[in-house]
Amino acid sequence: MNDNNQENKTIQSGTEFMTVIGIVIMVLGFIMAVSYVYIFDWETYNSIKDLSLTYENEIEMMTNEKYNMFITAGLIAYASVIVGSFFIAVDRIALTLKKILISIDKKQ
Repeated sequence: MNDNNQENKTIQSGTEFMTVIGIVIMVLGFIMAVSYVYIFDWETYNSIKDLSLTYENEIEMMTNEKYNMFITAGLIAYASVIVGSFFIAVDRIALTLKKILISIDKKQ
């Protein structure tokens, strides 16, 4: 029983790197998405959005920029989840293949 636990620890220690990479990519993606939303000029937008007679063109332009910003931030977050999930899935597949390989070696 103790030998089996030792093998599991040995197998998992070699494959956890890809999971860590996947989680780091996800976290960085969310940080990038939030910072992308943060850099929008909210102060100017909020100060002119009610002055439609004076700043009609600017309001329209900033509204389009705001929608594009939200779409881009969402895509950044979504892409980071996809790439991070891919790395985690590759890690799990590698772990399963190592376990299968070890069980085949024990049978022979």
